[in-house]
Amino acid sequence: SNILLQGLDRCELTKEHFDKPYREATIRVTPMHTEEGLTKDVRKALIDVLGRYLEQREDSAAWQGFFREEVSDEVLVNTLSTYLDCTPLEKQFLLEAEGLHQRARRLNDLVQFMLHEHQGLKGWD
Repeated sequence: SNILLQGLDRCELTKEHFDKPYREATIRVTPMHTEEGLTKDVRKALIDVLGRYLEQREDSAAWQGFFREEVSDEVLVNTLSTYLDCTPLEKQFLLEAEGLHQRARRLNDLVQFMLHEHQGLKGWD
């Protein structure tokens, strides 16, 4: 299952309660730093690498709408972070990013690794 990030605050568990059959805890909300959108260069680099990755998928046309300028940086990064075929560990890596800029950089790196994995390591003997 996927977790979609959208406008929620991070929290820190201060105490876990184990008297229920489900997870319950006392938390402390840690507000996320508000930050501006991505720079044009970062957004362009992310869209370029995502475009190359999505060309290899059968559902590539469905994803093209996310590359429009009116789609906010946060929606672009968080939605693609959620729906790309990543391992749970990779999704956790994206989820734990400190902010949008770091998540975008991590997403870019992850997609580049996915591209290299798909294409194979050409030139290595």
